[in-house]
Amino acid sequence: MDNVEFASRAEQLRGSGKLRGSGRELNLRSR
Repeated sequence: MDNVEFASRAEQLRGSGKLRGSGRELNLRSR
């Protein structure tokens, strides 16, 4: 159970990081 919860959290962190990274790239490109 602990491993599953940790994995789910890791995926959420990675997803948020990707979304933030893509957002920054879009902002730089728009400028």
